[in-house]
Amino acid sequence: MEQDQMQEAHKNWKLYVIMLIAGVGISMIVGYVYVKYSAYQMMKSEGKVALVEPTGIPGADIPLVQDAISSIPLIEEQSLAEPANAGLLRQQARNYIMISDLKKAASTFEQESLVNPNDPTLYKEMGDVYSQLRESEKAVASYTKSIEINPADNNSYIELANIYSVQLPDREKVIFTYEDAIKNNPNNVTFYILLASFYERIELSQKALDLYRRVVSIDPANSIATRKIEELSQ
Repeated sequence: MEQDQMQEAHKNWKLYVIMLIAGVGISMIVGYVYVKYSAYQMMKSEGKVALVEPTGIPGADIPLVQDAISSIPLIEEQSLAEPANAGLLRQQARNYIMISDLKKAASTFEQESLVNPNDPTLYKEMGDVYSQLRESEKAVASYTKSIEINPADNNSYIELANIYSVQLPDREKVIFTYEDAIKNNPNNVTFYILLASFYERIELSQKALDLYRRVVSIDPANSIATRKIEELSQ
């Protein structure tokens, strides 16, 4: 019963994330594509990758599966000459992800962590791979490390809570994760709403109501919190 409730909370959680951070997500995607494109141009100019030519369509020049396959041996050769090159290792890990070789991706991320131990993005991406592999404890360790380095890493908190909601069901750890996110990001209403939604799913309505009221105190125009306050106050 408890696991069913937690899985239901997780489903609702995703809807809230989409509603709350859609605008932010668009800007993040644009930024991600820009970074990927810049890295592609730099590595291509150095002869390190064999990727498709830019098409002029945003994101279309990001390597597809066939291009990842062609890039892998080239980057492997370059990595032998530059074993401490974190950028090459990151690109190689992402190539392995594109061809669905998640075990090699995880191994390559681990290798990068030896030479680049303070990059929160590395541990976030490593956590994503371990989560897909259902190596839940390693995913937890990776997301936790990402948060430790960068307490403002919103996505790592969300993914960590997801692990505790679905793969390693533990409602107390879900709550602790969101409370930690709120402590480190007190003005980010997303975490208040996610935790409030989780409280609703496990039938702790008063705690949910208190959190929605805190959201309104931070963001008086928040329509989700306003509607939920009306519903829970009836």
